Amino acid sequence: MKNLFKRLPTFSADYSGVCNAIQHMRCLIILHGQGGCIGGVSTCDDFEKEKNEERILFTKISEIDTVTGNDRKILNQIVLDSQEIEHDFIVIAGSPIPMLIGTDWKAWVRELEEATGKPVIAMNTKGFLTYEHGEKAVFLELEKKFSKPAKKENRVNIIGDTCLSGWTEDRRTNLKSNLQREYDKVISWNDNAGIEELQKMCSASINIVASVSALSTVRKLEEDYGIPYMIAEEELKEIKGMEVFNKTGSILLVGEQVIMNQYRKQFRKNGYTGRISVCNFFEMNPEWMEEGDCRLEGEDDYIKYLKEQEGYEYIVGDSLLEQFGGYQKEFINVPQIALSGRLLNDR
Repeated sequence: MKNLFKRLPTFSADYSGVCNAIQHMRCLIILHGQGGCIGGVSTCDDFEKEKNEERILFTKISEIDTVTGNDRKILNQIVLDSQEIEHDFIVIAGSPIPMLIGTDWKAWVRELEEATGKPVIAMNTKGFLTYEHGEKAVFLELEKKFSKPAKKENRVNIIGDTCLSGWTEDRRTNLKSNLQREYDKVISWNDNAGIEELQKMCSASINIVASVSALSTVRKLEEDYGIPYMIAEEELKEIKGMEVFNKTGSILLVGEQVIMNQYRKQFRKNGYTGRISVCNFFEMNPEWMEEGDCRLEGEDDYIKYLKEQEGYEYIVGDSLLEQFGGYQKEFINVPQIALSGRLLNDR
């Protein structure tokens, strides 16, 4: 049965993608649903939550409120919380329960904007898609809500540098430092961006794509406002354990496409001449794929892919993938939070 996982955990859901994509922005995040549906965000996916947890709230709707459709109680609580927590705007993400009871998100936005005087974005996430769909959707909504024509400046927007897409604080800092040599203002949407920075997004002279999730948004900004974009480039740290690699050996990189493509480019720059392939359990842009690259639907796809490729000498990926074999010499662990979660990574 397709997507029946026997050895891998459930992948991070679309509402986790929304929360992670905006968790460092100056916004109030409301995750609407029951505890069982949304608990995974805080226990597994929200890897950097400690820095910003005061601005992420969970409604934990009760069974009675679910059955009776008592939205008023929740809306009143959101208004009260918004008065106590500093923020520039509000983002609400849905889960399976709001989908089942047919929550009227347009009405929520209208009432909350009137009551709080702040911009409100409602994301109709359902928990049935993986995290990158949530990230992509919220980036597009931010563009729709806040973009407007602006005079061009020597400024750059970095979009998509989220922890679920493999970006760490060190990696973001290095990328920003490199860009600051060329641009007067470097704005990472994942680094405390507020409404002022978002309203000036169209003043950028270029946008940086830090993950596949950002691609639709930067293409929209290019189409509507003529802002070009480029893929994030950063001198990545050496992967721990890669000193065992034979430079003519075959390597499989499993992870987010932008980062893994950057590793592949760096390996080749360092003299690796063997076959280097990239695959991912999450969305991949076909234009960035090379022969042998693969978008995987699930663990059965991964097993089939390894057999078709007749294995690799080295595999770089999340430690949960080591159990599937497919490597002849070494498996190098590079955690992927969207696949294994923060608990395994912490351990």
